[in-house]
This record gives sequence, C-alpha cells and structure tokens, in this order.
Amino acid sequence: MVTATSHAGNLIAYAAQVPGESRSSVLLINRGNTPVTGTVGMPGAVSATGKLLTGSGPSDTSPGVTSQTLAVSNHASSSITVPANSLYLVDFATP
Repeated sequence: MVTATSHAGNLIAYAAQVPGESRSSVLLINRGNTPVTGTVGMPGAVSATGKLLTGSGPSDTSPGVTSQTLAVSNHASSSITVPANSLYLVDFATP
C-alpha cells in the first residue's frame, strides 16, 4: 500500500504502486511561488531517483527536466526541495 499526504497549501501529492516493477512513485506538484522542502518515503525502499520538471509559471511552454539520485536513509525516506512552479516525480525501488 502506498499513500501520499501534503501539509503545504500549494503542494499536491499523488502516489502509485507498480508491483510488477518493484517500485512505488510519488508525484509532487508545487503550484506556489516559493519552494517547499519536505520528506518523501516508503518503508523498505533501497534506492530512489527523482525527476524534476521546472518552469517559470503556467505560460512556460519549455520547462526543464533534471534527473537525480536521491539519498535514502533508513530504507525509508529522502529529503527533497520542490521548487516553485514545478513537478517532482520520485521513484522508490524495493527489493
């Protein structure tokens, strides 16, 4: 089971589990004009990768994409910052 919760007004979180690929994903959408820092996690995770899609706002038709490996502590979570006006997809791998 995977769930997503958000405690910031402009941050929206969605979660999905893909058992056939041994991974779970969390999509974070920051609709605000300021960055939001938080923690994403999944018990049993052994690694996490992130893809960040950033732009200057709703009228930006050429956003940038950045991929990165995230540090997973205690097989559960990673601290991230979701920039203003951006989407952040985190994939957690499980054994």
